[in-house]
Parts: sequence; structure tokens; C-alpha cells
Amino acid sequence: MSGPEEGDKVDQTVLVCADDGTEEILIREGNLRKRKALGRRIAKLLNEADAEILR
Repeated sequence: MSGPEEGDKVDQTVLVCADDGTEEILIREGNLRKRKALGRRIAKLLNEADAEILR
């Protein structure tokens, strides 16, 4: 296994998945910091929704 070579483009898409794998969201817009922040917010909402369903 090897990493990217110099000059290669690195895909910085953020993937958000539900724990059970039923939901997947790919975030490709904005800079990496903003994509990660949005991914964390989405993951939090998914987790909260799952917790609410289990109550």
C-alpha cells in the first residue's frame, strides 16, 4: 500500500455514515475544514435521531 505521489490530487471528500450503515452522505463542497465541521454536525444529528428512536 502506498500514499499519493508528489503532484497527485488527494480526494478530500468527507463521508458521514450512520452507525448501522443505512445513511451515507458525501460532502465535497467548501474547504476541508468546513466539510469536516459540517460532517460532525450531520453525524451528531444522526446520532441524536437514533437515540430518540430508541427511547
